[in-house]
Amino acid sequence: MPDFIANGYSENGLQTKAKFQSFQVRNMDEYNKLYKLSIEKPDVFWSSIANEFAWKTKPSGEFYSYNFDPRKYSVSVKWMENGETNICYNALDVNVKNGLGNKIAYYWEGNDVDDRISITYRQLLKMVCKFANVLKSKGVRKGDRVTIYMPMIVEAVAAMLACSRI
Repeated sequence: MPDFIANGYSENGLQTKAKFQSFQVRNMDEYNKLYKLSIEKPDVFWSSIANEFAWKTKPSGEFYSYNFDPRKYSVSVKWMENGETNICYNALDVNVKNGLGNKIAYYWEGNDVDDRISITYRQLLKMVCKFANVLKSKGVRKGDRVTIYMPMIVEAVAAMLACSRI
């Protein structure tokens, strides 16, 4: 990130420091501290983030464990063992419940410069629920593998989230 942006100025030179104050990471110093924590103490870093998730079952035991040495035993990486959550629920439902339903979830742009859409959390949640119900009506159940072969259209995001919602 260029210094002028990190110091609270936009690329056109307008001051945006007030806007940055509302972000979770307000400046590069905070970012560097968080990055260092994520490398040196990943369990502390990621557990603080995971505490914000809505959990069906909270993780128990070690927060993470790994083995990259095949001479010891099978290579493995495990995070938040025994925990169960739904990433779609955390990405959409929680934001809508927290009053952010009319906020932009993402911007979609087509190949034409004038072909663009802003999708709110509420709109995306509605699309995802509809698509998840279509998948369920076709027999898709939790644990099934689903292949998505779609162009990069607005509905592609809804399709991916619908699969994780089931």
